[in-house]
Order: sequence, then structure tokens, then C-alpha cells
Amino acid sequence: MNTISKRNIIPKTGKNRILLEEYEFGMPGSQLEQIHRAWETGSDLEQIAFVQRRPAMEIVVALLNLADRQKLKRPVAALLRR
Repeated sequence: MNTISKRNIIPKTGKNRILLEEYEFGMPGSQLEQIHRAWETGSDLEQIAFVQRRPAMEIVVALLNLADRQKLKRPVAALLRR
């Protein structure tokens, strides 16, 4: 959504794209809590994705959501370390 605009409908011009539309970002609260605990105890992205049986991108979004709500102690920047 363009945060400057009050509209939240994407115009159908053929040039706009829905980002990450192939992923499912809704999840049970219990799964989000498991992701939260795993992250805070030092698991890496790939480990969490494997255990949760979700694509890594869905885990990234879950962690960003937790970070946005100021629930994480471990920095999300740790995702960038390889």
C-alpha cells in the first residue's frame, strides 16, 4: 500500500505486482511462538524453516512481524549473517 495515499487498492494497470503472493503469511499463534522461541535461543533461519515445515521467506516475515511489535531480543539483522 502506498502509505501516502488513503486508498489501499492496487490499480489494475497490468504493471503492478503483488509481492510474495506465493507465500502464506497467516499462522497459528502457537507456531509464531515456536518461531519466536527458536529464534531467541539461537536457531538460524534454515533450522527454523525446516522444523516448522515452512519456506524461509515465511519465517523471515514472522520474525519481522515480531521485531515490529518489539518482541525480539535477538536482532533480526542476524538473518543477514552467512
